[in-house]
Amino acid sequence: MPPFHFDFPSLGGRSDQAAEVQSKPEAKWKLSRLRARNLGSAARSSSNTLLSQLRPQGVGTCDHTRLERVANLVTSFLYIGLGIKTMQSCQSKDGKLYGLSVCGAGVGSLAFHSTSGKWREAGRRLDYWAIGVSTAFLQRELNPKLSKWVTGASLAVTPFRPFIVSAGNTAALEVRYALRAKRDASFRRKFIDHVSCGAAGMTCFYLEEHYPDNPCIHPAWHVLAALSVQSIRPLIDDIEERRGAAATAKGSS
Repeated sequence: MPPFHFDFPSLGGRSDQAAEVQSKPEAKWKLSRLRARNLGSAARSSSNTLLSQLRPQGVGTCDHTRLERVANLVTSFLYIGLGIKTMQSCQSKDGKLYGLSVCGAGVGSLAFHSTSGKWREAGRRLDYWAIGVSTAFLQRELNPKLSKWVTGASLAVTPFRPFIVSAGNTAALEVRYALRAKRDASFRRKFIDHVSCGAAGMTCFYLEEHYPDNPCIHPAWHVLAALSVQSIRPLIDDIEERRGAAATAKGSS
Protein backbone atom coordinates (compact mmCIF):
# COMPACT_ATOMS: atom_id res chain seq x y z
CA MET A 1 0.00 0.00 0.00
CA PRO A 2 1.46 3.34 -0.95
CA PRO A 3 2.04 5.83 1.90
CA PHE A 4 -0.68 8.30 2.60
CA HIS A 5 0.31 11.69 1.18
CA PHE A 6 -1.28 15.11 1.39
CA ASP A 7 -0.47 17.60 -1.35
CA PHE A 8 -0.88 21.24 -0.42
CA PRO A 9 -0.51 23.23 -3.64
CA SER A 10 -0.71 26.56 -1.93
CA LEU A 11 2.01 25.71 0.56
CA GLY A 12 4.08 24.07 -2.15
CA GLY A 13 3.76 27.18 -4.31
CA ARG A 14 4.97 29.36 -1.46
CA SER A 15 7.95 27.08 -0.92
CA ASP A 16 8.92 27.33 -4.58
CA GLN A 17 8.57 31.09 -4.48
CA ALA A 18 10.70 31.31 -1.37
CA ALA A 19 13.39 29.18 -2.99
CA GLU A 20 13.25 31.39 -6.05
CA VAL A 21 13.56 34.53 -3.92
CA GLN A 22 16.48 32.99 -2.05
CA SER A 23 18.16 32.00 -5.27
CA LYS A 24 18.00 35.49 -6.78
CA PRO A 25 20.52 37.09 -4.35
CA GLU A 26 22.80 34.10 -4.82
CA ALA A 27 22.56 34.44 -8.61
CA LYS A 28 23.24 38.17 -8.39
CA TRP A 29 26.20 37.51 -6.13
CA LYS A 30 27.62 34.94 -8.54
CA LEU A 31 27.07 37.31 -11.46
CA SER A 32 28.79 40.13 -9.55
CA ARG A 33 31.76 37.87 -8.83
CA LEU A 34 31.96 36.83 -12.47
CA ARG A 35 31.88 40.44 -13.62
CA ALA A 36 34.49 41.44 -11.07
CA ARG A 37 36.71 38.55 -12.18
CA ASN A 38 36.35 39.54 -15.83
CA LEU A 39 37.08 43.19 -15.03
CA GLY A 40 40.11 42.15 -13.00
CA SER A 41 41.43 40.01 -15.85
CA ALA A 42 40.87 42.83 -18.34
CA ALA A 43 42.57 45.33 -16.03
CA ARG A 44 45.59 43.04 -15.54
CA SER A 45 45.83 42.43 -19.28
CA SER A 46 45.62 46.15 -20.04
CA SER A 47 48.14 46.94 -17.31
CA ASN A 48 50.62 44.36 -18.62
CA THR A 49 50.19 45.66 -22.16
CA LEU A 50 50.70 49.25 -21.05
CA LEU A 51 53.77 48.41 -18.98
CA SER A 52 55.28 46.46 -21.85
CA GLN A 53 54.81 49.47 -24.11
CA LEU A 54 56.51 51.73 -21.56
CA ARG A 55 59.77 49.79 -21.86
CA PRO A 56 62.22 50.44 -24.66
CA GLN A 57 61.61 47.58 -27.07
CA GLY A 58 63.19 46.72 -30.36
CA VAL A 59 65.13 49.15 -32.52
CA GLY A 60 62.67 52.04 -32.65
CA THR A 61 60.80 53.52 -35.58
CA CYS A 62 63.24 56.19 -36.79
CA ASP A 63 66.49 56.48 -38.80
CA HIS A 64 65.03 54.91 -41.92
CA THR A 65 67.10 57.09 -44.25
CA ARG A 66 70.57 58.56 -44.10
CA LEU A 67 69.16 62.09 -44.06
CA GLU A 68 66.90 61.34 -41.10
CA ARG A 69 69.78 59.71 -39.20
CA VAL A 70 71.98 62.75 -39.77
CA ALA A 71 69.19 65.08 -38.61
CA ASN A 72 68.71 63.00 -35.45
CA LEU A 73 72.45 62.99 -34.72
CA VAL A 74 72.78 66.75 -35.22
CA THR A 75 69.80 67.55 -33.01
CA SER A 76 71.18 65.22 -30.30
CA PHE A 77 74.01 67.70 -29.76
CA LEU A 78 71.45 70.21 -28.50
CA TYR A 79 71.29 68.32 -25.21
CA ILE A 80 75.04 68.27 -24.82
CA GLY A 81 75.11 72.03 -25.35
CA LEU A 82 72.30 72.55 -22.83
CA GLY A 83 74.08 70.35 -20.30
CA ILE A 84 77.37 72.23 -20.63
CA LYS A 85 75.57 75.56 -20.27
CA THR A 86 73.78 74.29 -17.16
CA MET A 87 77.02 73.11 -15.56
CA GLN A 88 78.61 76.49 -16.21
CA SER A 89 75.75 78.54 -14.80
CA CYS A 90 74.85 76.44 -11.74
CA GLN A 91 76.86 76.86 -8.57
CA SER A 92 75.39 73.99 -6.59
CA LYS A 93 76.60 70.42 -6.78
CA ASP A 94 73.11 69.20 -7.62
CA GLY A 95 72.84 71.73 -10.46
CA LYS A 96 76.13 70.62 -11.95
CA LEU A 97 75.14 66.96 -11.66
CA TYR A 98 71.90 67.73 -13.45
CA GLY A 99 73.81 69.53 -16.22
CA LEU A 100 76.12 66.53 -16.54
CA SER A 101 73.12 64.20 -16.76
CA VAL A 102 71.66 66.32 -19.59
CA CYS A 103 74.96 65.85 -21.42
CA GLY A 104 74.55 62.15 -20.73
CA ALA A 105 71.10 62.23 -22.31
CA GLY A 106 72.68 63.77 -25.41
CA VAL A 107 75.33 61.04 -25.46
CA GLY A 108 72.62 58.38 -25.07
CA SER A 109 70.73 59.88 -28.01
CA LEU A 110 73.91 59.87 -30.10
CA ALA A 111 74.53 56.23 -29.19
CA PHE A 112 71.01 55.28 -30.23
CA HIS A 113 71.01 57.10 -33.55
CA SER A 114 74.54 56.12 -34.54
CA THR A 115 74.17 52.38 -33.96
CA SER A 116 72.66 49.69 -36.12
CA GLY A 117 72.38 45.93 -36.22
CA LYS A 118 72.76 44.10 -32.92
CA TRP A 119 73.84 47.29 -31.11
CA ARG A 120 70.74 49.22 -32.07
CA GLU A 121 68.50 47.90 -29.28
CA ALA A 122 71.22 48.46 -26.68
CA GLY A 123 71.59 52.04 -27.92
CA ARG A 124 67.88 52.62 -27.53
CA ARG A 125 67.91 51.30 -23.98
CA LEU A 126 70.83 53.56 -23.14
CA ASP A 127 68.88 56.50 -24.56
CA TYR A 128 65.87 55.78 -22.32
CA TRP A 129 68.05 55.19 -19.27
CA ALA A 130 69.96 58.43 -19.74
CA ILE A 131 66.71 60.41 -19.89
CA GLY A 132 65.45 58.72 -16.71
CA VAL A 133 68.71 59.48 -14.88
CA SER A 134 68.55 63.10 -16.02
CA THR A 135 65.02 63.56 -14.64
CA ALA A 136 66.11 62.02 -11.31
CA PHE A 137 68.97 64.54 -10.94
CA LEU A 138 66.61 67.32 -12.01
CA GLN A 139 64.45 66.52 -8.99
CA ARG A 140 67.46 66.85 -6.71
CA GLU A 141 68.21 70.26 -8.18
CA LEU A 142 64.60 71.46 -7.84
CA ASN A 143 64.15 70.01 -4.34
CA PRO A 144 67.33 70.53 -2.29
CA LYS A 145 65.78 68.80 0.72
CA LEU A 146 64.84 65.70 -1.24
CA SER A 147 66.07 62.55 0.46
CA LYS A 148 68.97 60.79 -1.22
CA TRP A 149 67.02 57.58 -0.73
CA VAL A 150 64.33 58.87 -3.07
CA THR A 151 66.92 59.71 -5.72
CA GLY A 152 68.59 56.34 -5.20
CA ALA A 153 65.29 54.51 -5.60
CA SER A 154 64.54 56.46 -8.77
CA LEU A 155 67.93 55.57 -10.22
CA ALA A 156 67.55 51.92 -9.19
CA VAL A 157 64.20 51.60 -10.96
CA THR A 158 65.40 53.36 -14.13
CA PRO A 159 66.93 50.27 -15.84
CA PHE A 160 63.61 48.42 -15.47
CA ARG A 161 61.03 51.20 -15.95
CA PRO A 162 62.82 54.19 -17.49
CA PHE A 163 59.69 55.66 -19.03
CA ILE A 164 57.77 55.54 -15.74
CA VAL A 165 60.68 57.17 -13.88
CA SER A 166 60.90 59.93 -16.48
CA ALA A 167 57.14 60.47 -16.46
CA GLY A 168 56.94 60.60 -12.66
CA ASN A 169 59.82 63.05 -12.30
CA THR A 170 58.47 65.19 -15.14
CA ALA A 171 55.05 65.31 -13.48
CA ALA A 172 56.69 66.49 -10.25
CA LEU A 173 58.54 69.17 -12.22
CA GLU A 174 55.31 70.43 -13.78
CA VAL A 175 53.66 70.68 -10.37
CA ARG A 176 56.63 72.59 -8.94
CA TYR A 177 56.73 74.96 -11.92
CA ALA A 178 52.94 75.51 -11.82
CA LEU A 179 53.03 76.37 -8.11
CA ARG A 180 55.86 78.83 -8.70
CA ALA A 181 53.94 80.44 -11.54
CA LYS A 182 50.86 80.67 -9.34
CA ARG A 183 52.79 82.58 -6.67
CA ASP A 184 54.75 84.82 -9.05
CA ALA A 185 53.12 86.34 -12.13
CA SER A 186 56.50 86.80 -13.83
CA PHE A 187 56.79 83.02 -14.14
CA ARG A 188 53.42 82.46 -15.78
CA ARG A 189 54.49 83.27 -19.33
CA LYS A 190 57.61 81.12 -18.88
CA PHE A 191 55.55 78.25 -17.56
CA ILE A 192 53.12 78.48 -20.48
CA ASP A 193 56.05 78.40 -22.91
CA HIS A 194 57.45 75.38 -21.13
CA VAL A 195 54.14 73.49 -21.20
CA SER A 196 53.58 74.38 -24.86
CA CYS A 197 56.99 73.02 -25.90
CA GLY A 198 56.48 69.89 -23.85
CA ALA A 199 53.01 69.25 -25.26
CA ALA A 200 54.21 69.76 -28.83
CA GLY A 201 57.13 67.41 -28.20
CA MET A 202 54.89 64.70 -26.76
CA THR A 203 52.61 65.09 -29.78
CA CYS A 204 55.57 64.29 -32.01
CA PHE A 205 56.46 61.37 -29.73
CA TYR A 206 52.92 60.03 -30.22
CA LEU A 207 52.76 60.70 -33.97
CA GLU A 208 56.00 58.85 -34.57
CA GLU A 209 54.34 55.58 -33.56
CA HIS A 210 51.61 56.11 -36.17
CA TYR A 211 53.71 57.68 -38.94
CA PRO A 212 57.09 55.95 -38.58
CA ASP A 213 58.14 56.69 -42.17
CA ASN A 214 57.94 60.46 -41.74
CA PRO A 215 61.58 61.60 -41.48
CA CYS A 216 60.76 64.94 -39.82
CA ILE A 217 58.95 63.81 -36.69
CA HIS A 218 61.84 62.48 -34.59
CA PRO A 219 64.20 65.43 -35.24
CA ALA A 220 61.27 67.75 -34.45
CA TRP A 221 60.78 65.83 -31.19
CA HIS A 222 64.47 66.41 -30.36
CA VAL A 223 64.20 70.15 -30.97
CA LEU A 224 60.95 70.58 -29.03
CA ALA A 225 62.21 68.51 -26.11
CA ALA A 226 65.41 70.58 -26.03
CA LEU A 227 63.33 73.77 -25.96
CA SER A 228 61.30 72.31 -23.11
CA VAL A 229 64.51 71.56 -21.19
CA GLN A 230 65.80 75.07 -21.87
CA SER A 231 62.51 76.55 -20.62
CA ILE A 232 63.21 75.04 -17.18
CA ARG A 233 66.17 77.42 -16.80
CA PRO A 234 64.17 80.25 -15.14
CA LEU A 235 63.01 77.86 -12.42
CA ILE A 236 66.53 76.49 -11.91
CA ASP A 237 68.03 80.00 -11.82
CA ASP A 238 65.46 81.02 -9.21
CA ILE A 239 66.33 78.03 -7.03
CA GLU A 240 70.05 78.64 -7.44
CA GLU A 241 69.56 82.29 -6.43
CA ARG A 242 67.61 81.26 -3.34
CA ARG A 243 70.29 78.75 -2.44
CA GLY A 244 72.98 81.39 -2.76
CA ALA A 245 71.03 83.89 -0.64
CA ALA A 246 70.46 81.24 2.05
CA ALA A 247 74.15 80.31 2.08
CA THR A 248 75.15 83.99 2.32
CA ALA A 249 72.73 84.59 5.19
CA LYS A 250 74.00 81.52 6.98
CA GLY A 251 77.63 82.62 6.51
CA SER A 252 77.02 86.14 7.77
CA SER A 253 75.26 84.89 10.87
